[in-house]
Amino acid sequence: MALLVYNIVKARSKLNRSLEGDERGLMQSLRNFYAGGVKKPTAQSEKPYLRIVLSASPEHFRPDDPEAVGIWNEDCLDAWIEASMNQLRQEHGADLVFAELHLDENTPHIHAVVAPTYLRKARVPGKQKRA
Repeated sequence: MALLVYNIVKARSKLNRSLEGDERGLMQSLRNFYAGGVKKPTAQSEKPYLRIVLSASPEHFRPDDPEAVGIWNEDCLDAWIEASMNQLRQEHGADLVFAELHLDENTPHIHAVVAPTYLRKARVPGKQKRA
């Protein structure tokens, strides 16, 4: 079993911020998403959501001093956020339910959640419905 180690600095947690969805968090974002008329996943859906973590190397955020944990170049960070969110929106569209920037660990990163929606195909006339 793998041991997960997080380097969260609680004093910097207040720097985390919502980039997409409800500022109250993922669960509220999902409630809002489904309240908008999107059908919820079926009970047998094993993994109805796609969780994505986006990051870049420390050198990208701190080109002058990659070892300076908790420090980043604002211009590099802003450009990376914009490019990352553009890619998420382009790739997932309205299915992108939530994205949050985390600045409370060694390297900035984005946690995103996609709730896939599916269009139902019309049943072929004359073909029996499966039981």
